[in-house]
Amino acid sequence: MNDFVELQRLISVVLRRWYLLLVLMALGAGTGYAISLRQTPAYQATTTVLVGQITQASSITREDVQLSELFAQTYADLAVRQPVMQGVVEALQLDISWQQLQERVRVTPISGTQLIEIRAEASTPRLAERIADEIAVHLLELGPERQGEDEQDFAQSFIQRQMNEAQLAILEGQQRLDEVEREMEATTSSTRLLALQEEKAELERLIADQINNYVQLSGMTAQSRSPNSLTVIETAHADPDPIRPRRSINLMLGAGLGLLLGLGGSFLWEFLEDTVKGADDLAVHDGLALLGTVGRIHGRTEPGRLVASLEPSSPVAESFRMIRNRLLMGSGEQPVSSVVITSPAPGEGKSLTAANLAVIMAHANVNTVLVDADLRQPSLHHLFQLEEEGGLAELLNGSGQNPLKLLKKTSVAGLRVLTCGDVPEGLVEQINLERVSEVLECLEQDADAVIIDAPPALLTAEAMMLANQAGGVVLVARSGKTRRRALRQTLADLRATSAHLIGCVLVDEKMRPRKGYHYYRKREKASK
Repeated sequence: MNDFVELQRLISVVLRRWYLLLVLMALGAGTGYAISLRQTPAYQATTTVLVGQITQASSITREDVQLSELFAQTYADLAVRQPVMQGVVEALQLDISWQQLQERVRVTPISGTQLIEIRAEASTPRLAERIADEIAVHLLELGPERQGEDEQDFAQSFIQRQMNEAQLAILEGQQRLDEVEREMEATTSSTRLLALQEEKAELERLIADQINNYVQLSGMTAQSRSPNSLTVIETAHADPDPIRPRRSINLMLGAGLGLLLGLGGSFLWEFLEDTVKGADDLAVHDGLALLGTVGRIHGRTEPGRLVASLEPSSPVAESFRMIRNRLLMGSGEQPVSSVVITSPAPGEGKSLTAANLAVIMAHANVNTVLVDADLRQPSLHHLFQLEEEGGLAELLNGSGQNPLKLLKKTSVAGLRVLTCGDVPEGLVEQINLERVSEVLECLEQDADAVIIDAPPALLTAEAMMLANQAGGVVLVARSGKTRRRALRQTLADLRATSAHLIGCVLVDEKMRPRKGYHYYRKREKASK
């Protein structure tokens, strides 16, 4: 299961950076195409040379094959040496050195055969063919054919004369043998018969010797050429398509390299950007329950961001209802009467979460009190368009007033707000814990639910103090802003105290519209 979760997390990292992958793949493909355009086209021609005459021999031995393969390897090495390469450069009047030509030529023996394959590269197909053919010509000049043609002709004529003489002796012997056999049948003299038998045996031996001689001479004729002789069996031919550059391959390689860079950049970005991206990042913290996720809240004015009041049928309002139900029903525990809403750092949506959650509570006929306990940066009076004076600051300053008399009514039935009030200098540093406990106890006795908008937990000490006094704490994390390190530190600080951590709410999460939401809106329009 953990492996599956990690795989899902890796896939989510890639999907979040899909635009980076596309950009880098496009850049890589464009770079590969540009490199292809700048490269000089190279064409390749191929010719084939046969070593020896084994294909014409009447009988082949293993030694003949091995010898020809050895000669083929030797000629392949000789073909790329300086004498051959220099001869080709001079014959074709190339404007390159023989070392440069050597880099464009590949000569390899074909395994298991007596064939040598010569491959030459050039800027045009015709030039590649001329180079390959010229290499074959210079290689043939190293063979035995160019070194003794007169001697070979003399040997051929001598062998042919010997074969003719052997053939004539065989015919004459066979003719005499037939005469002896007829005379043996006609004679009656035992002495003459014995002489004829001796002559017959001698003729048969001579005929056998001549036949054997003729066979040997015939084999010498078939193998008269040297086993290291060379023959061009396939003239050079070039492919009309260049072997370089391969534009399609360069495009794929460039795109693949771009993809690898994109994947590496995505994971590096994910590693360096230490922010909460989604619910999966919260699931790694043991004991931290996710109460719900809330999509981005849009509003041009502060009151316009009370989505739970202005747009009760929106997906955001539905998300707050789910959070409210989890808070009211609990998970096998008694629901808490007072909840502190805080976040690790400023600007992470705690005040907006507290305000909308309070509105949703009131919509459920829950007598709700919303307390603005962020004495440094109060904001609830702006959201509900209330007067700031006469609030929590006056109660904590020891005025002795009744907290219930300072509650301000809102346009939402069942919801009252205790604003921050006029905070005098030095009040934050002199907050009395007993007075805080008294105020909260009074509000809890009068209301069904008390929601407290506390300051950021990592920047102020009041957040931990309020967390210890209230029945529970809800931690707000903002997708793409809350740092994981800050979240871990806040959780550690809360667990180090006696505060009861209820769970976490993730805000600004990218959410897809639910199918049920569209169905609900259709029914709503139909009823109007």
